Amino acid sequence: MRVININGPINSGKSTISKLLLERLPNSIFIECDELTTDEAFLSFTDRISARLHKLYTLLEQLITEAQLETIIFAYPMYLETFDKISTITVGRADFVIITLSPSLESCMTNRGTRELDEWEQHRIQEMYKEGVAEFEKTDLFIDNTEKTSGQTVEIVLEYLKKKK
Repeated sequence: MRVININGPINSGKSTISKLLLERLPNSIFIECDELTTDEAFLSFTDRISARLHKLYTLLEQLITEAQLETIIFAYPMYLETFDKISTITVGRADFVIITLSPSLESCMTNRGTRELDEWEQHRIQEMYKEGVAEFEKTDLFIDNTEKTSGQTVEIVLEYLKKKK
């Protein structure tokens, strides 16, 4: 079994790439972490993130224990504390692979696809680049998808996963 994190800042293509991988990888599931809680349920950004991560950890533990899937994909920005927790959950039971989408900051700051960025998202994207999300040190594969289509990006990921087997 393998757990794949599609990492990157807001608007880098995490959900799009994850959904396309789901279509291509047999016996897989995609966890959209942003849907694990509603924004309305938590007034505090920090509380919302904490609740989402707690639900993610619980779900990963459950899915790995059930051992019914080949691949678990989740889209979420990766930080060292999250990496350490998921590494503990997966150790000896699943491979943990981090794919980081790292388009240019300028590209992330533009409306991509149908998404229209609000002021908070634009500010948060800049913070995420400063925090190093697009350069996460434990990344297995970095992809600068600034000039790549979603299809091209997915092919790069699939080629990497094939070699890693």
